Amino acid sequence: MDHNAQDCVPDLTMVIDPVGRGPDPEACPDWPLSRDDFNRAMRPPRPASDARTRLRAIGVVLHRGTVARVPTDAERAEARGRFFANEAKINWQWSALGFDGIRPAAGGQRQAAHLIVEAAHLRGYLRKVEAREGSAAKAKTDAEKASLQATVDAFPDTLAAYQARLAAVAVGEARHLQRLADEADARRSSDVRGQIEAIRAEAERAAAQLGCQTCPVGGGKLKTPTGRGLPSFL
Repeated sequence: MDHNAQDCVPDLTMVIDPVGRGPDPEACPDWPLSRDDFNRAMRPPRPASDARTRLRAIGVVLHRGTVARVPTDAERAEARGRFFANEAKINWQWSALGFDGIRPAAGGQRQAAHLIVEAAHLRGYLRKVEAREGSAAKAKTDAEKASLQATVDAFPDTLAAYQARLAAVAVGEARHLQRLADEADARRSSDVRGQIEAIRAEAERAAAQLGCQTCPVGGGKLKTPTGRGLPSFL
């Protein structure tokens, strides 16, 4: 659903800009905030999806269901003056987040101030998680490119090594191929000899039926009654 600018309110979860509080996303503490290692073990950092859900819930409370938009710099300054007052450190949570010099303003703004600070923490934590995900994705891409480049760079030497191995076995391969060819020729020769024997036997049977003499072993011709001869192939 589209909303006109006048129908929206400044997003109070963006009153404190995490980027403006420091250039390094890693400087933001994990969420939920932990005071010590024992507390961290009991409440480990939550996934980004949980942080986004909590941030939306804070927005619902702060804006009371009204659609919010990104505030201007002037609106941020006005909101900080409305919800916070200058004062020394008030608790360890705000101190850990770098808010040592402010406290909730008077006039019932305590809950809203705490939610605004928590929202700033959530946005900083999400910024850190997204930066880590971006770094991990870049590292993966860089590793894949490096692997591909290594394959390309290694190809000439790899090819030369395999070609040398191929040359070393070429003589044996040629002998093997010749042996296979000889075996094929031997099989074909045996087949042809069998065929010759078959046609010789058939010719002898035919000659016998015509009343001819039997073909002598080792060669010669069979004489038919017509005087035509049958050649001996063996």
